[in-house]
Amino acid sequence: MARTDTVITFDPDTYEEKVQIIQNDINPSDIRLLRLEQTWYWDERRARLAIGLDSVGLLKDVLDEDGNLKFSIPLVYWRVKR
Repeated sequence: MARTDTVITFDPDTYEEKVQIIQNDINPSDIRLLRLEQTWYWDERRARLAIGLDSVGLLKDVLDEDGNLKFSIPLVYWRVKR
């Protein structure tokens, strides 16, 4: 669950381009929520309400500089085969 990004910056004074490789590691303790996407439907054959799982997503908390929760972002979604 780690990813590597390439960041290219440009210095307007010297016209020099700078390339940096940044390693973004994910701390497992940052993942506190799962998002489940479901489809609810009426099953005519059984005459009852049924639920089908469509996908599962891991959500990571994004904190501000004071450590307060700003929002949660999805890291990955897994689609469930039916």
